Amino acid sequence: MKIAQKYSHLNGEEYLIVHHERLYNEIIETVESIDAGKFLTKESKEKTMSGKMLYSPVALNNVFNDKFNRIGWYESRYHYYITTERRLLPELLTLPYDRQKDFLISNGIKEPIASISKPIL
Repeated sequence: MKIAQKYSHLNGEEYLIVHHERLYNEIIETVESIDAGKFLTKESKEKTMSGKMLYSPVALNNVFNDKFNRIGWYESRYHYYITTERRLLPELLTLPYDRQKDFLISNGIKEPIASISKPIL
């Protein structure tokens, strides 16, 4: 896979290059090791592109996960409830995910919004 463009959010790329060059190189090498042509497997059903072959997002995500897992990289996510009430944040952040919703409700937030659509099992 060719890296055609980059967007360095909050100078993240530069930080990796300066402070974690080995990890940065692992990322670049892993991305470049993927043969994107193998994943032109999804047929478009849109009127204007009917029949055109597209990259399969599911297949690409799977190959990225597989390649990164092989070199010891694994997905990690932090799940939380969101609030604009700054006064609640210090305590909210110390609570486990499964207690955050009740905490917000007990503090007057009628419909707390989760960072994920399903609870962690």
